[in-house]
Amino acid sequence: MLEGVISQLCDPAYIIQTTSVQKLARRLQRFINKHGDAINTLLQLAVEQDTPTTANALESKNGIFKPFSLIAKFFPLTERCQSFFASVALMENFDVKTRGPNQDTSAM
Repeated sequence: MLEGVISQLCDPAYIIQTTSVQKLARRLQRFINKHGDAINTLLQLAVEQDTPTTANALESKNGIFKPFSLIAKFFPLTERCQSFFASVALMENFDVKTRGPNQDTSAM
């Protein structure tokens, strides 16, 4: 599917070939060249063995912290911002895990 999108991005019959479109197509092609096999393997395992489709724990943590980091950038670089992220970490410690080796447990 991603390779089809890239081929359409490169086709002047579909999209006007501006510099930004060409740059996007090159970046997407590099991404597919680097990670395409891993993505296909993950998706195949998800279909065949019902494994989770997330790539790793880092992706999950980024998903948790992203909304907080968008809010925290408006805080001055003082103790308030540090306290804000400490409260996020505390919330994560009380979170009961729903899958993995620590299922139905929390850090606390």
